[in-house]
Amino acid sequence: MVKIVVWGMGTVGKKWLNVIRTYRDDIDVEIVAVTDSDVDITLDETEKHLFITNDKLHTLQYDYIIVASKKYYEEIREKLLHELGVKDDKIVYCNEFLEKANIIPKYECNMCGNKNYWWNYCGVENELFSSKQVTGAGYRKGVCPVCGAMDRERYVYSVLHNHTDILEAKQILHFAPEKELKKVLSKIAKEYVTADIVPGRADVVADITKLQFEDNSFDYVICNHVLEHILDESAALSEVKRCLKENGKFIVTVPICWHEKTFEDSKIVSEEDRTKFYGQKDHVRLYGNDIVEKFEQYGFKVTYYKNDSNEYDKKYGFLRDDCVFILDNQK
Repeated sequence: MVKIVVWGMGTVGKKWLNVIRTYRDDIDVEIVAVTDSDVDITLDETEKHLFITNDKLHTLQYDYIIVASKKYYEEIREKLLHELGVKDDKIVYCNEFLEKANIIPKYECNMCGNKNYWWNYCGVENELFSSKQVTGAGYRKGVCPVCGAMDRERYVYSVLHNHTDILEAKQILHFAPEKELKKVLSKIAKEYVTADIVPGRADVVADITKLQFEDNSFDYVICNHVLEHILDESAALSEVKRCLKENGKFIVTVPICWHEKTFEDSKIVSEEDRTKFYGQKDHVRLYGNDIVEKFEQYGFKVTYYKNDSNEYDKKYGFLRDDCVFILDNQK
């Protein structure tokens, strides 16, 4: 455990302190105290219990004093050295602290390859997501702070890379394309097409329930967190099946509640009710543990990879119980 004192509770200092607090489970750092020459203006209730005056600094046991201000770093450093007797090797600028303290990053993004101290937050708070333990939804630590790839995107890439022949695919259709996954897939296929129902988001505007592509057009169709938005699920699956080549693969992920069967009700139409029963105002069903049977009804042979959250998965920030479904088109 590395013990620190944070010097300077202005805008930057507060922001940096909050980051360290937010990710305290990911890095072994203890905030011993904070100090500031303008305490009455800059400190609020969440920091006041940590505050000490400068003359008390020598009474503390700490490994580093973190200076938040880059502009006044040298001035503060001189004061710490010559007025307060702090050793030079204990004074660190905030953005250089983790590396200088030899704190080893616990995580690695399998898409950009960067090692990370934490995952940034994504998603939205929702009582239904929490109470039903919906995988793939809700507010959580899930985004790579370097490339922005989300947890589900990284897991899909892992499954594609390790469990499919997508590297040999010639034609790929990708709905609502994720940025980092798009970078990878666009380099693989001879023909890579992105699609979205909203103009400007992809190569083509396409309604998954009424596709403009010819029969047997694609080796792979990829659809991450899309089907829960589609009212006519039957039309969507039938259209994808039509556009896939024989033995082509439909890659699907959705938010899912593993404790219950799929729930949908045509009477639930308002945004308020959809949020209440499905978790988001633009969702039209909540998928459950009968999802494989639902896909098999359309003639697909289903294989799935459910994350058991072992040490490998924790390193790469994959969600526990996240699942990638591979629907093989049997014609």
